Amino acid sequence: MAGCFLSRKPFHLAIESGIPVIPVTMLGTYECWPKGQLKLQPGTATAVLHPPIDSRTYTDRAALMTAVRDTIASALPEARRLTSQPK
Repeated sequence: MAGCFLSRKPFHLAIESGIPVIPVTMLGTYECWPKGQLKLQPGTATAVLHPPIDSRTYTDRAALMTAVRDTIASALPEARRLTSQPK
């Protein structure tokens, strides 16, 4: 996913505490603020709230991160999706 950054610590905390993770996909933000530009452009940004992912079913941080990343990517246009796995 272009511009996707997932910090590892929240996933450790979710697994340790058993709280669900709610993936959110933001659409339209690139068009409103293209990379390398200082000025915002008029437009519409949309937040897609996905169903919670139960962290209690994961013991591996990387697997939970992959599930969240895949869920977020599922709402993106095909051209904006990446296939890379978290490290």
